[in-house]
Amino acid sequence: MSLNETSNLIAQSRKIIESGQDDTTNSNTLLNIILQIVTSIDTRVQRMETNIEKRIDDLNQSMLSVSSRVRTLENRSNELKAKITECESSCQGVSNLFDQVEKQCKTNTRNIIHFDSRIKKLEEKPVVQPVIQPVVESEEIKSLKESVLDLKCRSMKNNLIFTGLNRVQNEDTEDLLRGFLHHELEINYRIEFGNVHRFKTRSGDNRRPPIVARFLYHSDLRFVLKNANKLRGKPFGIREQFPFEIEQRRRILYPIMKDAKRSNQQVTLVRDRLYINNELYVPRTGVIPTDEDYENTTPIRSTCTEEALHQTLPKASPNSEKPPSKRQRKGSSPKQGHTNSVHYS
Repeated sequence: MSLNETSNLIAQSRKIIESGQDDTTNSNTLLNIILQIVTSIDTRVQRMETNIEKRIDDLNQSMLSVSSRVRTLENRSNELKAKITECESSCQGVSNLFDQVEKQCKTNTRNIIHFDSRIKKLEEKPVVQPVIQPVVESEEIKSLKESVLDLKCRSMKNNLIFTGLNRVQNEDTEDLLRGFLHHELEINYRIEFGNVHRFKTRSGDNRRPPIVARFLYHSDLRFVLKNANKLRGKPFGIREQFPFEIEQRRRILYPIMKDAKRSNQQVTLVRDRLYINNELYVPRTGVIPTDEDYENTTPIRSTCTEEALHQTLPKASPNSEKPPSKRQRKGSSPKQGHTNSVHYS
């Protein structure tokens, strides 16, 4: 029932009540009408209450949704504030860095202008090159060098270099050398070595690197050199070890020594001094071969200086199988079975 209907019902009720006073209408009918009006009003009030509660619930839900959205916006706003603060600090740091770079650029520009002006001034002036005096070795330095060279020679005095011996797998270099001395030089007693080792050559022939042997007794070394003539025509060589400077000097003297031998002159080569007919030979040229010439040349066999060896070595006993004795030899020659297992060529 609408509001207009209620108003009409109330107006009719008033009319009925007023007319009832005159006509003495039945009171029950009047009460029914009033009850009907009250019931209608109560129904409307209940409807209004229901609608109001529903709307209040909707408003409450809307308020909760709005509250959550407001909280979300507040959180995002706080994050944006923090990021803005960080951006401001970064911008401030970039600004400070830019100020420093600008200041440094101005300083560099001033320095460049200053150096450019100085360079131009230097270019206009003639440059005088200082005169460097050539270094001249004093007699004392030369004497010290010769002393050091003499010490090197003395340290290599008991060393011999053996060439042409093939390398074998897992070889014992000392046993290999003993087998070589026994078979090729026919030395039947045990020679004592201080050290025996191979070294690589720069020529690239790593299959036959030379063997360097240090003898404990110099008499053994001289005895081995004396028997070196047995290697004539074989691919083996024996020579004394000297420092590089001495080898350079000796290579100048080798051709002169050969020419003197062909002339049947008495020749003796001691270290880097050549004696011809007991007179010291002085080379007319001071040309010394280069390192490459030294490395590429073939080592001189000991058989080339056989006559000089006979002059410088002491006379051996009539039996060529025995060395000049000065002590009791220890050990014996290598066993036949052992030497057969050693391959030196």
